[in-house]
Amino acid sequence: MIVDNASNSPQMVPLSGIGADFSFSSASGSKTIHAGETASYTVNLSGTSAFNGSVQLDCRVTPPFANCSASPNPVILNGTTPVGTTVTVSTAACSLVPTDPVPIRPPTGHFLRLLISWCALLLTLVVLWLAHREQRSQRRRRLVVLACLLFLTGLSVSCGGDRSTLSCQNGTPAGNYTITLTGSIGGASRSTTLTLTVR
Repeated sequence: MIVDNASNSPQMVPLSGIGADFSFSSASGSKTIHAGETASYTVNLSGTSAFNGSVQLDCRVTPPFANCSASPNPVILNGTTPVGTTVTVSTAACSLVPTDPVPIRPPTGHFLRLLISWCALLLTLVVLWLAHREQRSQRRRRLVVLACLLFLTGLSVSCGGDRSTLSCQNGTPAGNYTITLTGSIGGASRSTTLTLTVR
């Protein structure tokens, strides 16, 4: 319809022909992976019989710390023959970061821990000396075992103090996510969605 200043305005102009358009004809829609792994999808595009052009692809992902890309991009279509592109989604495994140390004993117990550990080590030396002087092998073995126990007790007490925990950071969280692939040419665009499950 054309509007002008003629007496019979507006003018109706008949048009005929075949429209040129494209669509996502098929997609391998769902993948399940673990954080840190990569998922690949095959997506096909096809045009109408009169379509001939290059479709630019844009891939968007919802999970944090994840990236999405399509190859080849752009996709060149010529008529109705399907052309495939591979969509690759990479995720990130979490990095274990130690948190602030949490004291498992009050600060006043530091001197007591040192005293106990030194006493245990001193008793270890005394028991080892007695074992060296002991003539009977059975009692000697028992004294050596006792010395080892005393030494381990002193070592564990002296190593006590603060405890740190590990926190998972900067990783793709587990969940179900959507990947949106959009193709554009000129002012026209079409989209398709894929699903991703991260464990």
